[in-house]
Amino acid sequence: TDGRICLPLLPAQDYKRLSDGDTGPNTGGMGAHAPADHLVTPELLARIQAQVLDPTLQALQQRGIRYQGVIYAGLMITPNGDPYVLEYNCRFGDPEAQVILPLLENPLDEVLLACIEGRLANLQLRWKPGYAACVVMAAPGYPDSYERGIPLAGLEAAAATGALVFHAGTRQVGKQLLSEGGR
Repeated sequence: TDGRICLPLLPAQDYKRLSDGDTGPNTGGMGAHAPADHLVTPELLARIQAQVLDPTLQALQQRGIRYQGVIYAGLMITPNGDPYVLEYNCRFGDPEAQVILPLLENPLDEVLLACIEGRLANLQLRWKPGYAACVVMAAPGYPDSYERGIPLAGLEAAAATGALVFHAGTRQVGKQLLSEGGR
């Protein structure tokens, strides 16, 4: 949002549970895919805009707050297709950003500058065709007590296939990359 309008990005679906089949403890996110067009149709996205995003921006405006930046609405879509807000954040979610931003054709700095300068209404977001998926690697024991110092390998081979490789919670010792965090 630039404080005047709210421009939605592609919808993404994240997976919070640790294990296959949406089982296990809740985590910071084990992966995501975008666009989640099987879940969020253009009609539902218009409804989310009208019932969630626009009223959120209007409430900020009524309180005299000119908020410019990311409004991340974490939603749950019921089996009947009704959206419910679970959370708001003023930052991108990470694995969601890792699947949405690679599909964005516009340079991100231009989108953010349009937010700052209040000219999102003049910006047309362009999206690459296709889908993106993110799979999070986690250390044994995550999300509870987990190992550190596990050597990480295969990053160059993955990147050579065209995959984007993001890492955090790592440290480098010499030429070896080691795990330092749980995900």
